[in-house]
Amino acid sequence: MSYSTLFAITETNELVEVKTFRNSRLFTPLVFEYLCKKYVHQSWFKGAGAFDKMVQAGTITDMPDLFASGLAGMEIFKIADTPVVIRNLDIFASRYYRTNDKKLTRWAEIRGELLSIYTDPGDKRFFVFKGTSCDDNVISWVEENKEGRCFMKMENLSLQGAVFAEVMTLDENNEIAYFPFKDYMKEQT
Repeated sequence: MSYSTLFAITETNELVEVKTFRNSRLFTPLVFEYLCKKYVHQSWFKGAGAFDKMVQAGTITDMPDLFASGLAGMEIFKIADTPVVIRNLDIFASRYYRTNDKKLTRWAEIRGELLSIYTDPGDKRFFVFKGTSCDDNVISWVEENKEGRCFMKMENLSLQGAVFAEVMTLDENNEIAYFPFKDYMKEQT
């Protein structure tokens, strides 16, 4: 069975596992299935490319849908933006999930973990949700040291100018903006 993992990124760019959730089908695939049917009128498998192009082109402006897409799509978020992320995902969940639904229970679990790192961040600056164990994107961003700790590496965050790791945040106009994570990285000592 696949799983999903919530990670935090510390001030030293260390990737730390916060929580692993069994059965990734209860969040990421359902989010994208719903969004692809809503916007491109196709299943996730057929409509993912078209949906991604719409997000990149800025034609999707619904904030809850964009935040759901961002969390499920492995965007990186600032810990400080957690209340905005949760508020928008609560709206998304209220539109899509039914009361007492297993999917709503999964969202409640994810929400609880997000709140816990927001209320007690320690040295955590960012979080990212790895939607499924069937995808290695988040893991490919890091390099493991001798002690088994994983750190984000600048050279792993982009390839030939294409940005893989982005921070999704709100700009000064309260609009969604995307920035390469490497712009936020501190040099490791």
